[in-house]
Amino acid sequence: MKLHVASGSGNRFAYAFAEEGVLQKDGPRWAQALRDHPAHVDGFFLLNAYHPGQPWVMTHWDTDGTETFCSNGTRASLALLENIALEKVSCYSNQESVFLKKTTEGVALHFPEDDRMGLFHVPLDLPNPHRFGFIGNPQLVVLIDSILSVDLPSWAPPLRHHEIFPEGTNVNIIEMIRPGEARIRSYERGVERETACCGTGCAVAGAWLSEMTMCTSWKLYTAQDPVYITLSSIENGRWTNLWLSGPIRIEEPIDLELS
Repeated sequence: MKLHVASGSGNRFAYAFAEEGVLQKDGPRWAQALRDHPAHVDGFFLLNAYHPGQPWVMTHWDTDGTETFCSNGTRASLALLENIALEKVSCYSNQESVFLKKTTEGVALHFPEDDRMGLFHVPLDLPNPHRFGFIGNPQLVVLIDSILSVDLPSWAPPLRHHEIFPEGTNVNIIEMIRPGEARIRSYERGVERETACCGTGCAVAGAWLSEMTMCTSWKLYTAQDPVYITLSSIENGRWTNLWLSGPIRIEEPIDLELS
């Protein structure tokens, strides 16, 4: 079967539409089949048909087969819709209610705001400042003087599997350049390696940077394309009007069959 491929700020995903005959129950198998595929994608999306005026429903699985919300893949899915003239597209992505809109940077995603979402303190014995966030998935962000000096594939797994996080966590390291600009690297749970860009990790990092500096607009430099984080405010760890934006691209489709 030919799977569509699109990327958001270098984070690459394979997609299938439900109307193409892919079943929801087979989503984990498709995702796991992609784990060692030479296309080097970071997850699999099953997209329901889009009907204007109704929320677009989609489901994402990491390449270990775990179902989880993914913001970059949700953003990139808009590249697969042709002739979309709407200013804003409503989505249910892994049961999270989000909005997509086209911007000068590419496509922006507006994150949910409810009692689950926000920044929280966790008692980790780390020498560096750190903050934990939940944004539809768990994100640990650690402030480092020089992120390029860190052997992230070795450094991140003990934190990713730390007992304080019962469901595990994504691990992000950030280096502040100046107010409004920072560098970031991310080790993603479920992919179990460093990826080019974790959108939800960038959003939590941007929210924390805003909390620390009161600067509410950030350009984050990733391994590939930069992403942009904006928010209206953050108080007591709770954000309002949090957006992630960056470029999206359609890439060459891949052929894959389930064994």
